[in-house]
Amino acid sequence: MFSDLSQHKALVGSNVLLPCNLTVDKSHVNPESLTVIWYFQNKPILQYDSKGLSFTPRTSISEKAAKNGNFSLTVSNLTLLNEGVYRCRVIYGQQSKDSDSVLHLLAPPKLTVTNKVIVNGKESVLSSSISGFYPVDIDITWIKDGEILDEVTTLQLQRNVDGTYTVNSTVTITPTQEDKNRIFSCRVQHESLSDHLQEDFYLVYGVPPSVNILYKPFKLNTEQTLICHVWGFYPESIAVNWFLNGSLVEATEFQRMNSSEVKSILQFLPEAKFRGAEISCKVEHKTLSGPLVDRLLVDLSGKMETSQVRCKDSW
Repeated sequence: MFSDLSQHKALVGSNVLLPCNLTVDKSHVNPESLTVIWYFQNKPILQYDSKGLSFTPRTSISEKAAKNGNFSLTVSNLTLLNEGVYRCRVIYGQQSKDSDSVLHLLAPPKLTVTNKVIVNGKESVLSSSISGFYPVDIDITWIKDGEILDEVTTLQLQRNVDGTYTVNSTVTITPTQEDKNRIFSCRVQHESLSDHLQEDFYLVYGVPPSVNILYKPFKLNTEQTLICHVWGFYPESIAVNWFLNGSLVEATEFQRMNSSEVKSILQFLPEAKFRGAEISCKVEHKTLSGPLVDRLLVDLSGKMETSQVRCKDSW
């Protein structure tokens, strides 16, 4: 009658045709003797018989083709929920036979280089995000002028709501001035792609920021203006946040002086309950492997302790 098993691959969002054919001696199938049932994961999803056609959303067969013994199933706008085993059961007169089709779905990855900012002569990290792919196996390569780079780290896979995967990849380099005109690339190979996916880019030579909290000695119950002064950085995108005893507090005002200098202003009332509290300004920038933090303690005796630290793991 027809083959017992077939394997099929299709892209998410596309349509697929799963074969099911019946050969009889006569040129046309007698519909009064025929029942066709399609199953997905052992649950019926479509039935065709002398009473007509019933089906679930996004499944169909051609009634015209069915009269000639072709009961192939179309599943449209595929999602990962459609992956699995389909069974076509044909009952014709006293004969009955099943045919299985295994559908494997593919979703091509999207590649974005998320950081290309480095510091000349210092260990720097390039990063990329590869998202929306299925199945899980994927190969990620970092390249400099055709030379494959070592020191690559692939972070833990994340499963998306739609069943696809996202993963971040990084490579650690120590760039020199000679790398300024060299082409760097992140290359992805995946079963869903007819060719590899690649993003080429040049390094962006950045300058890390400096930070300092400007202040006057605290006086009990007298409002104090604190200024987090951040300067000397490139590129200009930067994040500055205030914390009180580790909890985020909203700045009163943020001023951009120019492309490489900003001020974040915090109005703070030093009540007795804040005696000994820690106020900190945290700066995040593409050139930093971790936040840059300036801290001070609330000293209501009129003295102030300050310390500037680089903080990688505590935030």
